[in-house]
Amino acid sequence: MQHMQDLTTRLRTPNFEYETAISRVDLGGLSLEIEHLADIDKTIDQLFEHYLAQGKKDLFEEMCPYFGIIWPAARVLAQVVAERETSWRNEWGERPRVLELGCGLALPSLVLAARGWSVVARDLHPDVEYFLARNRSRLPGVDLVFERADWQEPRQEAWHLVLASDVLYDRSQPASLARYLATSLKGTLVDSRAGHEPHPEPGAAMRALVCDPGRGYLDEFISRCRDLGLSVSSEGLFGCRILELRSA
Repeated sequence: MQHMQDLTTRLRTPNFEYETAISRVDLGGLSLEIEHLADIDKTIDQLFEHYLAQGKKDLFEEMCPYFGIIWPAARVLAQVVAERETSWRNEWGERPRVLELGCGLALPSLVLAARGWSVVARDLHPDVEYFLARNRSRLPGVDLVFERADWQEPRQEAWHLVLASDVLYDRSQPASLARYLATSLKGTLVDSRAGHEPHPEPGAAMRALVCDPGRGYLDEFISRCRDLGLSVSSEGLFGCRILELRSA
């Protein structure tokens, strides 16, 4: 549940100055203050005028600030994360490797970080890190790292848990995201905690949760994941679909 607070402010990045608001989001016993765009439609209009005046109209599409609000799918995924994190901690121990892709305001990541998890949040938009830094500052001591990156860039890495919400809105994304997850969920994880001998952890423990509001590319994504050897289970929740993917 989200409660609007009577507080508006501004957040300046090297690219633009945003008018923002702060909302309190209550999830699983947590109460988080999240700074977000005060009015996304107004911001989009202002940003378009900003780049048009600079003769950089083509840059507007790349810089469009869709990251700047809490989308319904992000809220649903954050709720699922809040409900399941205790069982995950029992399964993986104290230092699981967790990644959120296309994080935007990174609400699921902030939930895990507030519960003491170490999380990496990635997004391609250059202004995401400034919003995340502001929201992370309201949770002193959390272990949440931002990386500006695109999952279409090939990487050899493995994660216990990969999170993503409302990321299948472009025709290239079903194939590229399926490839990334198939590689990451079939990798080998090593336990490097102090006092423990490194050892490979079972691939069955590694999974991804993808929350989608029913976009047109979802079925193609599921099909591509299965073609690449991932098992996919699905459940509906608050108008969204939660996909759990594992290495088959």
